Amino acid sequence: MTEWKTTGGRLTLLPAAPIATGLPSALELFTRVWGAEPDGFQRPSNPLMPSTAQGHRANLTFACTVQPSRIDFTISPYTPLQDPARAQFPVIEDTSQFQNELTQAIEVIGRDVAPNSIFRVAASIQFINLQPTIADANKVLTGVIPANYGVKIENEEDFIFQVNCPYKTHIEDIRMNSIIKWSVERLTIVTMSIPISPTSPSAPQSVVLEFKAASVTFDNNNTPSEKPLSAANQKLLLRAALETALQAQQDIGLRVEGFRYANVSH
Repeated sequence: MTEWKTTGGRLTLLPAAPIATGLPSALELFTRVWGAEPDGFQRPSNPLMPSTAQGHRANLTFACTVQPSRIDFTISPYTPLQDPARAQFPVIEDTSQFQNELTQAIEVIGRDVAPNSIFRVAASIQFINLQPTIADANKVLTGVIPANYGVKIENEEDFIFQVNCPYKTHIEDIRMNSIIKWSVERLTIVTMSIPISPTSPSAPQSVVLEFKAASVTFDNNNTPSEKPLSAANQKLLLRAALETALQAQQDIGLRVEGFRYANVSH
């Protein structure tokens, strides 16, 4: 059985209402949170469009996207060029490194990098288990759905099952949503080959590879608070979200290598 691997994670800061002005740019926030200049930065074409900054180090890609209604910090696999016919679906092999980077980003957010208008925060992490067939993916997936839910599938396709197990935190009695989504995904990589020689023109060639995977996504977020969250409380809620995902993946049987409590700073 293929191991469970992560395709990445996202930390999100949400204001109470869209803010057209006053938010830091993605370039500014990328530099603050990820501690380096991005490889690329796209300015918004108008105040309602997002700005995006992206860069990479080692085997990870880091991004920050800022739009009037949300700020996202994402970590995903770094994917250098591959032979199109033998391309592998990109996953993060070093889950411990991924967790450490996510934890460090939460720590930096707690140093007041975001505006004081944030009422909600969220953390989302996806894990996949690549399988040769839909039936195999179904079997793997049902093996990590708690038996008390009574879910049984065999050759069915496009399966999605989601539950929310909310809980209250000690932070001003704020309620957290703890959402787990089990699904079977068809993942596609499309590679385009465009000829560059003007003397021998030919039509662009494309290679399409499809992968099948059992997928489990942990999405933890708080219900809107009555007043803006301080930077310290943003950090505490994001840390609680990460710790809930850590515990949940153990409880349901993923037990992802490198995704452990020992990497969470307190």
